[in-house]
Amino acid sequence: MMRFHEIRRRALESWAGVTGRKIADEIGELASDNFAGAFECKWQNAYQDKHVNLFCSLGEWGCNITDILRENRYDYLDLTDESEAKILFRYYSRFLLVLSEMLTDFQDIYIHLEKLQPSRKSNEAARQFYSQWYGKDIYTEVLNFINCVCKHKTQHIHSCNNHNKIIFEDAGVVSLEYNYVRMGDCTTAIHKNAILVPYLHSFTNLLASSYHLLDEHFRRNQTKFEELCEKFSG
Repeated sequence: MMRFHEIRRRALESWAGVTGRKIADEIGELASDNFAGAFECKWQNAYQDKHVNLFCSLGEWGCNITDILRENRYDYLDLTDESEAKILFRYYSRFLLVLSEMLTDFQDIYIHLEKLQPSRKSNEAARQFYSQWYGKDIYTEVLNFINCVCKHKTQHIHSCNNHNKIIFEDAGVVSLEYNYVRMGDCTTAIHKNAILVPYLHSFTNLLASSYHLLDEHFRRNQTKFEELCEKFSG
């Protein structure tokens, strides 16, 4: 039996600690999180001329990640139980939908920063930038997985989802008896009979690395940073 509590807490603590957000525990006083010490406010403080709407809006959107990770009503569900796995998959799906918007925001920030024209080539350049710690295009892998199982489903998962099994990497055991729709292999041919859901903390780690890479890029390219701030100032 693998309860969800520890998995969720690990992802929450990673998200809060690495990004600088101050988040009360479930029994704490804060109803939400405080990102005054997070990257977004650090960037705003580095540009004193005007308020940068982009940073504030990104920080507020990130509170959706916090809200989902603080949701504790599923803590005692078992990831290895077939019926409870379906409930938890809906939880992961909500998280992934918010995640996809944040990853796209990071992608677009890089495109604006580098003054690239919107195009598939520019998207690829941005995704490679944020994937540099992984040795592969992790951004595209994650976004393709989300598009397959959470968003554009008629073209993807709906075509093969004949009551497919939901298997979580977080459960600790990945059976070899299934043909998975998984990260890096989102083809949905009829022989696919299970969905392999990646570790929850792997997604918060990806967000954390995105913040760090962008922060480092800002510091190394002060002129581009100031031009971006001016473009999105209110």
